[in-house]
Amino acid sequence: MALIDLDHFKCLNDECGHLVGDDVLKAVAQHLLDNLRSTDAVFRIGGEEFLLILPGADPREASERLQSICAQLATRDVATRGGDQRVTLSAGLAHWPEQGQALDELLQAADAALYQAKRDGRNRVCWLLAGADLSHPSRQAALRGDSG
Repeated sequence: MALIDLDHFKCLNDECGHLVGDDVLKAVAQHLLDNLRSTDAVFRIGGEEFLLILPGADPREASERLQSICAQLATRDVATRGGDQRVTLSAGLAHWPEQGQALDELLQAADAALYQAKRDGRNRVCWLLAGADLSHPSRQAALRGDSG
């Protein structure tokens, strides 16, 4: 599974307006759907966050797929009613069963990896090694929603 967050979306929404933000969200959702397998699922889980379920994808395959999506999106303009916008995303990956058996464990691992992607400079995909310490203060900030 993967958690995706649009980089600096709040700023875009504040500066360009919610209608432009809505256009960006729709374009990103379509880009995800166009570049994932028919067996994958995309969910918008709030604000500018998306959850991807990638059944049967091994960690390397999932990472490569998301890195490709990330790179494609970063190099093209998204047409909106307020003009073209450049959008990037950050993603955190978690793999079942190595990083958790239960959904909440997988979400926690993916969220911590997403936070790491943000800390590493955004516009990237991260995944944490199985058994990573999710109790570290920076991981706890991710769990509180302080991922920016």
